Amino acid sequence: MVLALLLTGLAGCTGATPPPPAAPDPLLTPEAWQPADLVAGTRCAGAPTPEPVDVLVRVQLLVGPTVDEPGVLRELQTAIRFWGERGVRLVPAGPARHVATHALLSGPLDADRDEEARLDRALAPVRDFVDTHARPPRGRIVVAVLPTILTNGSWAADVFQDMVGLAFASPETSATPADEAARALARHLDLERPHDPVVLLSRDDLVRQPPWAPPLALAHELGHALGLEHEADRDNLMRARQGRCLPDLTDAQLAQVAAAARALAR
Repeated sequence: MVLALLLTGLAGCTGATPPPPAAPDPLLTPEAWQPADLVAGTRCAGAPTPEPVDVLVRVQLLVGPTVDEPGVLRELQTAIRFWGERGVRLVPAGPARHVATHALLSGPLDADRDEEARLDRALAPVRDFVDTHARPPRGRIVVAVLPTILTNGSWAADVFQDMVGLAFASPETSATPADEAARALARHLDLERPHDPVVLLSRDDLVRQPPWAPPLALAHELGHALGLEHEADRDNLMRARQGRCLPDLTDAQLAQVAAAARALAR
């Protein structure tokens, strides 16, 4: 059952939201969301060339402790430009919020012989995070950039290796999992109830990546949040592991994203 986590790409965090800092933080203002010309590198030779759509997606940014650095803004700007050039306009749902969460999943599984009960308790922080930050649904994607997603030596570290980001779509924009293990995990996380899509990013892991990788990781996870699954095509944005060239999406994928965005806005 634990291995189902690896296959589904779902995780979460919890933590209270402290008061905003007294001094204005330029990183967190709507003005800071202006797209920047940061998409560098060569376009993948076999990348598709989709026709742009015309949809708007609101994004609520959550920033964990020690993560208010310019790198977050650069990566966000690049993802904004990637999606914007394809007609998916990302705009802030409101001021970004600071959260106190350092890590999402930590510690070992307890000794309960009932695996279902053990996972239910281990994943409780995910349910708490969704309840706190993504419910009731407000028609936006919740993007949380935290110091790390999981701690070294935790049960989750044995399942998720080299994890940079995770995402899950809302029940309105995602298909029902095909296998029972994935459906059981969704039940553990209570994801069948309405919620906003969620993207989770580990800043500690992002900064260890090559400079071209973090912006693509964010763009990729936003694709998951809008209902896209992994693709085998090496030149597709939704490939599980990205190469050095700039990937793209197919017309069918972009149409799916547009439909999800419109459903999210309703």
